[in-house]
Formats: sequence, C-alpha cells, structure tokens
Amino acid sequence: NAIARFGAGSPLTRLRMSLEGIDPDDAFSTVPYEKGCRFLALIERTVGRDQFDRFVREYIAQFRFTSITSEAFIDFLDQKFPGVSSAINAKKWLYEPDMPSNAPKFRSVKVEELTALAQSFLQGKRPSPDQIKEWNPSELVVYLQRLPRQLDKQSCDWLDQNLSLTNRGNYEILVEWLVIAAGSDYEPAFARIREVLMRVGRMKYLRPLFMALGLNPRTRALAREVFSSAAPTYHNLSRRVVESVMEKYPQDK
Repeated sequence: NAIARFGAGSPLTRLRMSLEGIDPDDAFSTVPYEKGCRFLALIERTVGRDQFDRFVREYIAQFRFTSITSEAFIDFLDQKFPGVSSAINAKKWLYEPDMPSNAPKFRSVKVEELTALAQSFLQGKRPSPDQIKEWNPSELVVYLQRLPRQLDKQSCDWLDQNLSLTNRGNYEILVEWLVIAAGSDYEPAFARIREVLMRVGRMKYLRPLFMALGLNPRTRALAREVFSSAAPTYHNLSRRVVESVMEKYPQDK
C-alpha cells in the first residue's frame, strides 16, 4: 500500500534512500518493513533455513548494541555467503525503487478463504455464525480488509450487527470497520468515528480514516469538524499528514 501511495518509481520506496532535501517525516512508511521483510525472506529461501538461522545468530553476535549501514550488511552477507548478494540482485533491492520481481510470495490457505468470502459479499454471500465464531481477531481483520470500501446501509447494518464492530475495543478491528463505515457514509458509526479521532493520534489509524472520510460530503464535514478540535492534540507529524489528506478533499458547496 505504501509503494502504491508513493507511486511507481518513487525514490521513497528504496530500502537505501537518500534523505537529502527531504523531510524524514515525509518519507516515513511501511516500505522498510514490508520490502525489508521480503528481502530477508529471499535470502533465507536462497541459502536455506538452517544456514539463515546461523547467519542471524552470527550477525547478532558481531553487531549487537551497534548500528550498521546497508553496505556493511551486504559485506557481511558476502562474507558468510559468497555470491548470494549478486544472485539475488541485492543492489536492486537496496538502491532501486518499487518491489523487485524476485520478491518472495507468501501463501496462506486461510487468507485465500477469507479473501474469497469477502469478495463474494456483494453477491450476497455472508459468513455463517459458526464461521464467525471460529475467527480469531487477525482473521476478522483480514476479512474486513478485503471487503469493498463502500457499501450500502443494509450491508453495513449486517456487518455491525453480526460482527459486533462499532463497540470493539481492539483498534485493529475497529479502525478497519470504521474505514468502511466512513467510506459508506454510514451515520450510525459517526459518533464512534468522532470518538476514535479525538482519542488516538497514530498515523496508522488517522490516515486511512481521514482518507475514507473524504469520500462523501457528510463525512468530509465530519472530518473537518473533528480535525478542528483534535488537531492541537495530534503530534506535529500526524497533524501534517492529516492536513495533506484533507487538502485533496473536493470543495463542498
């Protein structure tokens, strides 16, 4: 999602980026986590799990309590596994934008099942009470993430009533739901959206909520109202991110 947000070819999607002339706050994203995770997974798949585990232990033993550069990491990799950095094209991973074509793909049968179920929602297929009862919180998040971002009131009513969403205390679940509710102009969730935006200041939650609120005139009005009250309580970075999102809102008459 971060790569898509920055756009194809953006230098901010490099693992080894130059911040010269760039505010570090503007470069903050999940790219180092997601792209970095796949880079390490590629090394693991190339050398094998046992060899990779030994590599990690030796890395920790040598560099504990210190920070190293990306170049030092590649030197260490070449020392332990000669030729591997070239084989996986490590320089492309570090210095070029976007996700390389040799990025590992991860598969989960459960995620595929949840995705198929969510994608059939608009065709009227709903999870059964027994299915819902078996879901753990992470599985519920996956299901919500794969639902359409805009639904009619009847669909939102069904989700809220059967999944008990609006009164959730788990913010990972709650915010996924409120993003759908905001994008769907679902008025029964407006009070909870206002409460969450007044209470939390993490960009992880603020950005998707304010983006979803921008999809409808009533929710844009709600966003502007809440932000005018909550902005002084937000961290400067969070406030700037929300302002950049709201600048893209269309002007309502």
